[in-house]
Amino acid sequence: MLRTKMMKYAAAAAVSTVVACAGAHAADVVSVTDVNVRSGPDNACAVVTVMRKGASAEKLGNSGNWVKVKVKNSGKTGYVYGRYLKDAAGAKTGAEKKTVSITASSLHVRSGPGTKYSTLGYLKKGDQAVAVELSGGWYKIEYKGKYGYISSKYAKDVTKTVEITASSLNVRSGPGTTYPSIGLLKKGKTATAVAETADWYKIEYKDGYGYISKTYAKVVTPPAAGKTVTVTANLHVRSDPGKQYASLGILKKNSTVSVSGKKNGWYTIQYNGKTGYISAKYTK
Repeated sequence: MLRTKMMKYAAAAAVSTVVACAGAHAADVVSVTDVNVRSGPDNACAVVTVMRKGASAEKLGNSGNWVKVKVKNSGKTGYVYGRYLKDAAGAKTGAEKKTVSITASSLHVRSGPGTKYSTLGYLKKGDQAVAVELSGGWYKIEYKGKYGYISSKYAKDVTKTVEITASSLNVRSGPGTTYPSIGLLKKGKTATAVAETADWYKIEYKDGYGYISKTYAKVVTPPAAGKTVTVTANLHVRSDPGKQYASLGILKKNSTVSVSGKKNGWYTIQYNGKTGYISAKYTK
């Protein structure tokens, strides 16, 4: 009798373990180059292991621009800067991001880009989300450590480019002068503001985020925004600003395209519903 009860208990435990694992399953990511896995979401943190190009890991969550992963070949857990990872399905985790604000009173977050997909949760009017991709009228957003999709009809872009007007401005760890300074920005420098309070901008800074006083920053038009260029050669559209990144496709010579910004010699464009990059050297 005791042995029978123990066998039943073991079987039940095995079933519950399988269910728990299935429920905790997270998306897989792949490294696009050799990259350090660190003990925390900062370049100053110790290196736990190295993911070789093409290595896979289980995504456990996000911390700013960093992704918490469990590396499959070693079982070690740590943080990788998102630019150096892509979803196993091919979408970039380190893509150019924008912050969007919800305009509907209540908006479904779906498991895929369409109303036929299941609902993961809801966002309310005024809530903000980080969008990593726009495709077919749907934003792919960071949602509870994974990804979800929202209709772009009910979300507006609130990302801004701001220029520093003070001779030197503290970048702080939080929205207030009581927070420590984590760096300085000089007059004329620009930053991407992803959120704001009445007095402070939350900006992308180094490998994460920081805060600057709105008193000493003004909103400006991103460099080259709204400009139309002509391609002077058959030109790859890259997934990130650099020739080492994956090609999303090719623009034919003499094609014209609108650009929304310029960074390190690369123009930002929209290509087949995604953000892409082309070398400014081959445009006029």
